[in-house]
Order: sequence, then structure tokens, then C-alpha cells
Amino acid sequence: DVPFEQAAFLEPVNTVLKGVKLLNLVSDDTVLVIGQGPIGLMHAALARRTGARVLTSDLFPERHAIAARFGLKDPIHAGTENVVERVFAETEGRGADAVILAVGGNALIKTAMDAVRPGGKVMLFAQTQHGEATFDPAAVCVDEKTLLGSYSSSFPILDEVTDIVLGGY
Repeated sequence: DVPFEQAAFLEPVNTVLKGVKLLNLVSDDTVLVIGQGPIGLMHAALARRTGARVLTSDLFPERHAIAARFGLKDPIHAGTENVVERVFAETEGRGADAVILAVGGNALIKTAMDAVRPGGKVMLFAQTQHGEATFDPAAVCVDEKTLLGSYSSSFPILDEVTDIVLGGY
């Protein structure tokens, strides 16, 4: 009795929720989600459910308008604003506690690493093509920034995902 359009969200919500859970977000964290396409929007909405403050970044104003309808009210317009500077301004110079990169393209890994605070976490979600990326290894070692990835779904969270998707969020 579940419409196909709704049931089709089970797998992508599962993969996204698994990634959000890997970050161990708490209510006073600030999270930057780079990319507000469908997957980035899911990341932002699910990160917001943890109580964390969520900043969203995208090039397209229409995507920010859609995000606002889901309660995401802290957009950074990547085409006209410096994302890293804005994150630091929004966090009193500290940087984001976590950054989720929901856009393919390895060039944005540097932006994510620069926007996260020392001791923070950067999760790559859209980097599904093998290749090479440049980042500052001292940011991982000296600044103790964690760089992690997430991609697949998780069976243990399926009941929670089903409640979110079929229960109306």
C-alpha cells in the first residue's frame, strides 16, 4: 500500500542516514553541507534532526529556496560568497564541526577541509570516481581533522529509515 514514489526513497535515505550517523553529531555542532541537490538536501535535513545547526552551500539559489522549505535557513550562495569565510563568520572564527561533501568533484575537498575546525570531520559522500585529490596532509595530522567516506546503505538502520520515509519524517 506504499506509493512507489515514497518507497523509492528507502535506499537513498538509508545511505545518507548512515553517513550522518558516522559523524556522531550532537545538538551544539555546526555542520556545513556542500551541495543541495537531492542527496545534499537529504544530508542537511537528516543532520538537522540531530539538533545540529546546518549551513548549506550551493551555486544555485533555487536549491536554497527548496532547502528553506525543509527548514534549512542558513544558505551560503557559493557563486557569490566565499564559503570558508562565511562558515568562519557563522561560527565565531571556529569553523564547522563537520562538513559533508555531497557534490562530486575533488576540487571541493579543499573547501571542505578549510571550512572544518581543527578536530572536526569531513565526510566525502559524492566522490565515487577513482582519481587523485590534493589536500594538506598536515590538516589531517597536525590539525587532527578526520577525513572519512560513506557510500552504501546499512541494514541495521533500516527500521529507522522506514519510520522516517513512511512515517512522514
